[in-house]
Amino acid sequence: MLHIKKLKPILTILAIIILLLLLAFLICLKLAYTDENTDKYYTDPDISAVQSIALNAVLGNQSDITEDELNSMIAYLIEQANDKGLFNKNYKLLAAYIDINTGKPSRLYFQVEHNEKKLGFSADVEIFFNRTTEQIELIFSNAQVGKLKIPKKLIVHELKKTNLEVISEYISFDDLSVNLPTHFRFQIPGIDMNVDVDIENLVVYEDQIHLETNPILNDALDNLKAALGDKILDFAQDYLPEKIGGFLDNFKGTDTDESTE
Repeated sequence: MLHIKKLKPILTILAIIILLLLLAFLICLKLAYTDENTDKYYTDPDISAVQSIALNAVLGNQSDITEDELNSMIAYLIEQANDKGLFNKNYKLLAAYIDINTGKPSRLYFQVEHNEKKLGFSADVEIFFNRTTEQIELIFSNAQVGKLKIPKKLIVHELKKTNLEVISEYISFDDLSVNLPTHFRFQIPGIDMNVDVDIENLVVYEDQIHLETNPILNDALDNLKAALGDKILDFAQDYLPEKIGGFLDNFKGTDTDESTE
């Protein structure tokens, strides 16, 4: 009997600890599913800003992309990816939004669906133009799921689970960052010519991002001139001497005939 009496306090303490752990778990679960940022996930999908940026790139002008334009573009791309079933069917990226700030970190919000439940993640993000690696880096800190603070590495971990890196050739991940390239290549429709676009500078201002790109038109014309120059050089070295030689032979033949007469 004494043995049982001695065990009762220990069992009581264990029961209290288990109850406290269960309570802590339920509180964490409640915080994780309490998302106060749902208004961030509903942005009208639109990519018209891309046309303006492309035109400015062609003319060698600088571009300013506003926060609204950027988030509309992101919404469009996510919508298209979901329509085509490109995300992980068990862990889909539903929406993303970036609140752009200057002089302090911007804030990234994104929502995923897992097992038919929605989770909202957020993190501070520093947008860094890395000239050494030629990448635009989005470096995370102060991460949360709902109202629950989480290790910042989990932000990249959660994004990876959506297959975002797999479906986009432009996105790669490090432990604490998402990386975007500064060099893009595309083909001009109807013309057999590839055009290289390089982002040469990026500056974050309040509610907008300033982009400086290489003047595509000048580069394309230079490439065209170089290609034409090579063709002209080939013509001058190979085809032209043959033609001139034939012309001189004909001239000599005519001259000889006239002298004979």
